This record gives sequence, structure tokens and C-alpha cells, in this order.
Amino acid sequence: MTVAFVATRLSGDPTYHILPPDTPEVQRQVLREQLGHDRPVMAQYGDYPAGLARGDFGRSFFSGRPVAEMYLERLPATINLTLPALLLSV
Repeated sequence: MTVAFVATRLSGDPTYHILPPDTPEVQRQVLREQLGHDRPVMAQYGDYPAGLARGDFGRSFFSGRPVAEMYLERLPATINLTLPALLLSV
């Protein structure tokens, strides 16, 4: 959990990945507030496990969709790939 949290924070300001390069700083600040990145890092880290415990994996920076929804969409394909591999390995 800590590694995932730190990795996302080390990847830089998400507004530079989401918004076009010529976006005004005011709009970037609004997005930071919406994402919660304007809060202290320790407060963000405290919210992270609480969200995970509720099943809230956050929203994708790129699509804006809930991450849990994206995981569930891909779960059947993941099972179709891993189950035969597991059976072959056993």
C-alpha cells in the first residue's frame, strides 16, 4: 500500500498528466483541489487506507472513471487467463 502511494506521488503532479501543457495555473489548482492533492501528504496518506477499506480505489487520472469499476471490467479476462495457467502449473 505504501509503495503504491509513494509511487503515485513520485510520478509528479497529476495535473500535468491530465491537462494540456498550456492550461492556466488557476485551472490546475482547481483540479488539484478536486483530486485532494492540495492537502498535506500525510493527510492524503491517512485517507488512502480508509478509502481502500471502503472499496474506494480512487479515480483514474486519465479516464476519470472509478478504478474499482475498471478492475471489475477486466476481472473475467484475468480469470480466463490465470485459471488455465494455474491448472497447467499444478
